[in-house]
Amino acid sequence: MGIGGTGVVTVDSIVGTAALLEGKHVRSLDQTGLSQKGGPVVSHLRLFDAQPEVGSRIGAAQADSISDSIF
Repeated sequence: MGIGGTGVVTVDSIVGTAALLEGKHVRSLDQTGLSQKGGPVVSHLRLFDAQPEVGSRIGAAQADSISDSIF
């Protein structure tokens, strides 16, 4: 989670690429609509050992970790 311009989407991409290079399956969903106005940006990143059969969005109480880059 972050505010437009704080690198949330970039961090999501870097972590996702590293996971792919390690042989993981990755699903990612970026919500950036309000970023141009200094609004919220959210990136959902899910990593799997096997091919996933679920979507990218992470629901309430389903995350193992949360990174907050709001400064």
